[in-house]
Amino acid sequence: MYSDLYKMYDISFEIKPFAVIGTGWANVFKCGIGGDIENYGDRNPAVWMKRGSTQLLITSSINGSINYQR
Repeated sequence: MYSDLYKMYDISFEIKPFAVIGTGWANVFKCGIGGDIENYGDRNPAVWMKRGSTQLLITSSINGSINYQR
């Protein structure tokens, strides 16, 4: 009788890093239910700059993993 409704989103942005992050992580974008990494959905998704580089780290809650990284 009822069907499952799935949330769908489309996020896009441009970033042009011009320097490396020395220590720690730099948060570029984070959307979630409010916490940092305690509950499923806290990082849904989150985009970070990897320390010591200009590479991005993308994390999300996927298939039961609180912090799936790609």
